[in-house]
Amino acid sequence: GGGLRVPRLARLAVGAVVEGSRFDPEGTVVVTGGTGVLGRLVARHLVEVHGVRHLLLLSRSGGSAPELAAEVTVR
Repeated sequence: GGGLRVPRLARLAVGAVVEGSRFDPEGTVVVTGGTGVLGRLVARHLVEVHGVRHLLLLSRSGGSAPELAAEVTVR
């Protein structure tokens, strides 16, 4: 819908209840550091758990992780 969302990491109190996903599966999610260890985990999680269909993985190393792209590609 033309809006931007910027999720932040935050420490939660023990027992805190977290609302469900607010990702729009048809929107594009940008992952900085997307080909690093943490970025790969986040990318896989977004696809597998939240159903995100459009990822933009940004990395200083460029397209050095073609196997990751193959893993998270929805067919």
